[in-house]
Amino acid sequence: MAKESGLSVDILDEKRIADLKMGALLSVAQGGPEPPRMIVVTYTPATPPKPGAPVIGLVGKAVTFDTGGISISPPTAWKK
Repeated sequence: MAKESGLSVDILDEKRIADLKMGALLSVAQGGPEPPRMIVVTYTPATPPKPGAPVIGLVGKAVTFDTGGISISPPTAWKK
């Protein structure tokens, strides 16, 4: 689907994630039944940007894990 939109896609498996020293992702992934994957989607415009033009990066994450009921929000965040 990404390729049809002119995007390149690179899917990193466990070995490549380990080679890139992404230990936090590998550690969290050990707690689940599915192996970790990192998906890198890149857009390269047909016309190169002008020198000095800003580079925009979008980062999304879908790392989930069960903390066993630990809340990282302070109790004051629950009160209005």
